[in-house]
Amino acid sequence: MRHPHSQVLPGGFGYPLGFASGFVVTAACIPVGDAARPAAAAIGLAILVAVVSAVTTVPAAAATTAVCWGFYDTFAIGVRGDLTFDQAAAVGLGVLVCACAVGLVAGAVSRARRRYATLADAPFVPTPRQGSSPLWEKLSH
Repeated sequence: MRHPHSQVLPGGFGYPLGFASGFVVTAACIPVGDAARPAAAAIGLAILVAVVSAVTTVPAAAATTAVCWGFYDTFAIGVRGDLTFDQAAAVGLGVLVCACAVGLVAGAVSRARRRYATLADAPFVPTPRQGSSPLWEKLSH
């Protein structure tokens, strides 16, 4: 059972969100010129990975990072949809992994601050006493 204050998107929703959004970002970068396409795709996918990582679980964030790297490597720097691993692909992977780490840390800090603010704002209500105290019995008689 999820804690009501966690506000984490479950992995069953976070990974498909990251996959579909990564596809849209990559498709949007296809019309950009050949010289600017890798940079535009890297920036767009890094922002996407950071946002998805901030709102979902760690496994979903890692899977989104891997899929977005595949999109980047295959369609942004790849020639015909070929998956290659060269220096540009390694740099893209490093950028996306760093974006994932930043997103995970930012999401954890945000949830912790929200949880602390919720606990600090809750009023203290004492519980009623069980039974009678000896002092009360002396005063009431």
